[in-house]
Amino acid sequence: MNKLIYIIFLIFLVAPAISSQHITWADEIVSISDISPEKGNNSDHILGKPDAIQGASSEGGVEVNGLDKIGKIEVEFEKPHQVQTVVIIENYAPGKVTKVILTDIKGNEIEVYKSAPENMVQNVNWHFIKVPLTEEKIKSLSLSVSTIGAEEMPQIDAVGISRTADIPLLRRELLAMNLPSAGNNPDLKIKTGREHLGPAVNYPEPELYPLITADGETLYFNRKNYSENKRGKKDKGDIYVSTALGSSFVKGKNLSYQNTRKFNRLLSIGADGSTYLISGKTPNADRGMLITYRSGNNWTDPVPISVSGLEFDGMHMDAVLSPSGKQMILSFAANEESDKDLYVSFKQNNLAWSAPIPLKGVKSNEDDYAPFLAADGKTLYFSSKGFGGMGGSDIYVSRRLDDTYRNWSNPENIGGSVNTIGDEEYFTVTAKGDYGYFTSNQNSYKKKEDIFRILLNINYKPDPVVLMSGQVFERETKQPVDASIILTNLETGKTIDQFNNSLSEGFYQFIIPAGNYVDFTAVADGYLSFSENVDLRDLNFFQEIRRDLKLYPKEVGEIIPLDNILFEEAKAIILPVSKSELNQLIKMMVDNPTLKIELGGHTDNRGSFENKLELSQKRVEAVKNVLVQAGISPDRISTKGYGDKKPIAPNDTEENMAKNRRVEVKIIEI
Repeated sequence: MNKLIYIIFLIFLVAPAISSQHITWADEIVSISDISPEKGNNSDHILGKPDAIQGASSEGGVEVNGLDKIGKIEVEFEKPHQVQTVVIIENYAPGKVTKVILTDIKGNEIEVYKSAPENMVQNVNWHFIKVPLTEEKIKSLSLSVSTIGAEEMPQIDAVGISRTADIPLLRRELLAMNLPSAGNNPDLKIKTGREHLGPAVNYPEPELYPLITADGETLYFNRKNYSENKRGKKDKGDIYVSTALGSSFVKGKNLSYQNTRKFNRLLSIGADGSTYLISGKTPNADRGMLITYRSGNNWTDPVPISVSGLEFDGMHMDAVLSPSGKQMILSFAANEESDKDLYVSFKQNNLAWSAPIPLKGVKSNEDDYAPFLAADGKTLYFSSKGFGGMGGSDIYVSRRLDDTYRNWSNPENIGGSVNTIGDEEYFTVTAKGDYGYFTSNQNSYKKKEDIFRILLNINYKPDPVVLMSGQVFERETKQPVDASIILTNLETGKTIDQFNNSLSEGFYQFIIPAGNYVDFTAVADGYLSFSENVDLRDLNFFQEIRRDLKLYPKEVGEIIPLDNILFEEAKAIILPVSKSELNQLIKMMVDNPTLKIELGGHTDNRGSFENKLELSQKRVEAVKNVLVQAGISPDRISTKGYGDKKPIAPNDTEENMAKNRRVEVKIIEI
């Protein structure tokens, strides 16, 4: 009995330790170039868990073989898995990693990090690189380390990969190792308070109106009265941009092509990553609200938009788009005697919006302004001088109560870790909801507005979402295709939203709230569309997913595989999991009423030739029956069972045989 109790005790003792391991550390060297061990003569010192950080004595670590060189090392992981974060530990002269490439189990290379030597982050000992969830398992990683212009030799102590994108969780796991350190690196503490973004972003001049992109990789802000503004120190505001490099940001650059000699400000970024709402000079006024679209490094010419009954003044009004782009939250004063309040306006067309309607539940007896609607479309952050705050303007959070966008929960002050006796304004949050960015005139340069960030308390986080991205391309040529992405709720059949993949080279991005089971389809002229689906009904954490979408030319003879139509073993009974793919096929036939197709059935090489022919024929006839029952004319559908005569893979493994068991659509007539 005592022995049983002891075993149970051990299980409870060990289980938390096992479950807390979220980082898989490299365990084998694949190749090295211009890399030498920091101690002894064994480059394996980079393998396994880290030994130390920040200059502490360590048995581990490798370094570049001399100054003014770029060393490269590739490591492998014993247990490949999908990846959302890369972890690199440097224990001396850190910040010199210039490139990181992942290789998956199929041999595909994915570049996840690149930096010129002059842009390298200094004094960063824990390097977390966020990666959209890889489609395949990652088996190896190569990194390049530069000593160009370096005065000291950097050392790499450990390299790891993780399935989670929760960087604070990974920080805690590293802290639990009690690694020795030779200094007080701020990375050794989990930052629960305000973090000043430092001189790369903040200057003695005021920094205002921060906006972080959904992926947390790009920060836009406004700098006032600065000598490098379009109108110099007299300029009341130009737009600047800074990109993330590790856990820091590079020096902000003037977004010159969007700035004029008048006041300029970025108001909102659409969830598609390419729609930008700005305040700037219009053809008819010094200030107005304009919309522009980004494609790669290029932007379209800004075009004015209008809100019915509202004369927009970009210096005294705020506006933020909802994730769907169909609603806009505004703040303004109705007249010179009134305070600023929050309103909602609804999209009428690309350039026109409805008259603003006041929000209920978030009105104080002072100014309520600087709204930001999080990626979940439900969580609203704003600044207010009312509600009995801590002094000056405080940041509050409120939740949307219904689909009218008019009713909101009572505002909650997000607390003293952000708010002070000064002014805290313009809170902006990543899609993940990990960091919130804001301005404050407390503990800042010259007591002027600077940009800070904070790891969000769980009570003030938005609901989890999925940041979905990928590329649309033609199946055969792999050439990118500009397409519309249509989202459909598979449970209700209703269209949720539509986006354009306008990020350049066929890339797209959109946000899906957790709790949905959705289909997303790429639609383009001259192509037949097939969909992908993702089930987020049980998702309770943020996730980044990448899915590439293939389009098939609308040409006679084109063959489209239906990979997700599955049958019971050795039978012509369609499995329920095939419903989504069948619905896509039905939709293709409905959307293209003159289309005629052949359904081809294929098997692996097991069984007699006659049985395989018979089974493949019965299976495609079963698929045809589903289409006919859905209203598709039987005259538009022919069927043919090919048995095992047309394999697409050798029948040497179960995986390859599964590839050969398939249904294909061949275009007969358009």
